[in-house]
Amino acid sequence: MASFYPLYTDADLHTDTLLAGEWMDKDSTLWDFNYITIQEKDKPQVTDSTGYTLSFQEKGKERGKSVMEIRVVRLEAYCFLDFYVRNIEREGYPDFFDLHTMAIHTFARVTQKGDSLLLTWLGTEWVQEQARQEMLKVAYLERNDEILLTARTPDLQKFMVRCAGIPEAWEKGTSFILHRASH
Repeated sequence: MASFYPLYTDADLHTDTLLAGEWMDKDSTLWDFNYITIQEKDKPQVTDSTGYTLSFQEKGKERGKSVMEIRVVRLEAYCFLDFYVRNIEREGYPDFFDLHTMAIHTFARVTQKGDSLLLTWLGTEWVQEQARQEMLKVAYLERNDEILLTARTPDLQKFMVRCAGIPEAWEKGTSFILHRASH
């Protein structure tokens, strides 16, 4: 499930240390979270500690060139990550393909358990079933079983908090357990 709008406003962003550094998943893929850096022409580089860039390195391969922007969003008793594709590097594809690509946001619930993080996305089947029964209770568009949330940020926040309290919404969602990478 994807969203046209982010799960946060600028007022929701605060300095955060939850993700900083390198993490590994069960497939030994390295998830490298670094604070966002901003470089404007003729100005010194600035670090934005309210968000991260994420790059991946699969075991035995070179680090990927594609980068995602991640924001930690704390809503009520829950913590979510907003994933946004910042840069896609596709070798061999002409720029024409970029005209047909729209960056969207996806949201994962994050739970910290000791030195581990559990990242879980809403279950696609649950979202589709809610839409079929007209019970999704958030603005969206649907095409061929693909759902794009179109609600603005305040309504998205209410929707995600409501979903956070529904265990079956997350049961079949994609999930990753990340552990601090050791060198």
